[in-house]
Order: sequence, then C-alpha cells, then structure tokens
Amino acid sequence: MKLKHFVFIVFTLLFVWVFFVTLAAGNFGSHIRWFNDYYDRSVYVQRSAWFIEGGIPYVDTFSEYPQVATYFFALPYLLMVQLQPVDTISLSTYSMAFSFLTLFLLGGVIFLLYKSIQIDSRWAFLLLLPAPLYFSFNRFDILPAFFVLVSVLLFFKTGNYYL
Repeated sequence: MKLKHFVFIVFTLLFVWVFFVTLAAGNFGSHIRWFNDYYDRSVYVQRSAWFIEGGIPYVDTFSEYPQVATYFFALPYLLMVQLQPVDTISLSTYSMAFSFLTLFLLGGVIFLLYKSIQIDSRWAFLLLLPAPLYFSFNRFDILPAFFVLVSVLLFFKTGNYYL
C-alpha cells in the first residue's frame, strides 16, 4: 500500500471517530462511557491545577502520574490560554483539546508502525479498532505508547544491541 493511500485512510477513519466523539459527546445520555470518558479527563484537569494556579506540580498539586504525563495534562491549558482565559475553560473544552493532542500522538504511532513493520504495513490499522481509539482519545495511554515505540525503534536502528 502506498504511503499517500495509507495516510488518506488513517485520517479519514480518525475524522470519522472524532465526528462520532463530538456527535456523541454526552454518550447518548447513558451513564456508560461509550465514546467519551469525562471521569478520567476530570482527574487530568485536577492534576493539571498547578498550571491554572501558577504553582509547581507535585508540590502545590497532588499527582500520582509520572512527570511527563503531569506536564502533558497541562498542555491543553497551555494551548488554549491564547484563545480564552484559563479560568473560563470548561471540562468539555479541555476534553476537546486533550483529544486533539492525542490525535497527533496516535497519528505518530500509526505512522511509525507503518514505516517500521517489515512484513505487512496493514497491521498498523489495528490501532484504528474501537478499543485502541477509545483509550487513545480518552486517556493518556497513547503518550507512553508513543515514547516506548520511538525508543524501541531507535534502539534497533542503532544496531548496538546483543540478544
């Protein structure tokens, strides 16, 4: 499969997913988290309160997450502070910005897998199944997945390993 066809299919499927996430922002009125998980994102908002208050993470605000994740939780605020005051950002606005950031990470993971899989690059499409999409857009799990994938690919690219 050519790269331009791959990129077109990936972005089309991701666009469809984002469309359904915004269309079903309230999970069709159900308490089941079909598309959006506002519970976890509300925890991320609480863990990024240090940015809103001008404090220091782990000192002024409790966080059980690693440092990279804690800074990543504040990144939507950092991007949206140019558009509106930080104290007026709602959970739904934060969720939209958070999902937008994870969309880029997911695209990076899919692209790296596409370029690195030697057998058949169509295996990268497994990340477009509902479960990987749900956990990519609603949680920060795509961030460590991206870093692990980059580190493994760089490890094998150097060739300085002994198995």
